[in-house]
Amino acid sequence: MYLRHKKKDRMCWGAVREHPGTEIHWHEYYEVEYIKRGNARLSINGSVFEGGEGCLTFLSPMDFHHVESTDGNKFILSVCAIREEAVPDELKLMLEGYKPPYFLKIKPESQIDKLLDYFDTVCDKNDDETSARYIAHLIISLLVREVMQGKNLIKPADMVANDNQLKNIKMIMQYIELHYNEKISREDIAREFNYSPVYLSKFFKKLTGEGLFDHIKGVRMKMAQKLLGTTDMAIGDVIKEVGYNSPSLFYKHYYEYFSTTPFLYKSQKAEKE
Repeated sequence: MYLRHKKKDRMCWGAVREHPGTEIHWHEYYEVEYIKRGNARLSINGSVFEGGEGCLTFLSPMDFHHVESTDGNKFILSVCAIREEAVPDELKLMLEGYKPPYFLKIKPESQIDKLLDYFDTVCDKNDDETSARYIAHLIISLLVREVMQGKNLIKPADMVANDNQLKNIKMIMQYIELHYNEKISREDIAREFNYSPVYLSKFFKKLTGEGLFDHIKGVRMKMAQKLLGTTDMAIGDVIKEVGYNSPSLFYKHYYEYFSTTPFLYKSQKAEKE
């Protein structure tokens, strides 16, 4: 189920879907992620949690996160998202005092559980953004109260990272997005952001839960697959386009990442078309 309109057209939206997992990312909005069924491992700003049915995360626009299945099966994830400018001032004050991210265990048939179900219905069937925003405000208010009262909360002391640290990580990731097709090294990135190479590696790993080189490789692999699936570029040209000088290394990384070969992927895409 998906809200029929694109996110960019809305102040508030939601979705429920079977999910295999996500890669490390952040949003420019507040987000509630609620596991309705299945088992998953969640990483928030480098802290890892084992989550199952009823586990909920509430994330600010600053929080790096990803979620993955722990048993190889897809899980059902319900999402409630609202842009910062659509959050009322009184609720923003509450969030200043009790800053996300939160990680909680929600009981079935609780008020929050029922409101999330209702939010899904409003977004998917009624397509009523005014009501969706009101429900999202209620959900966030209840989550803040749960935290204020210390109910159902799991949150290690080191999970909330410094805002400046998160901004720097975002800039590093954006730099990689712009320069992934060049010969970039840890030293290049460290020099760009005035870090020592060793500190950069530790800093990036701590806040994202992902190694710097693994992140660069992931960006290159995703772009390679996009080019293979949407253009007529030869595989050799794709290899150069995403920053590899060694075809054998590219093939190795591609197989590690997608469990197939570029040739098979390209052939399967062509057959479907």
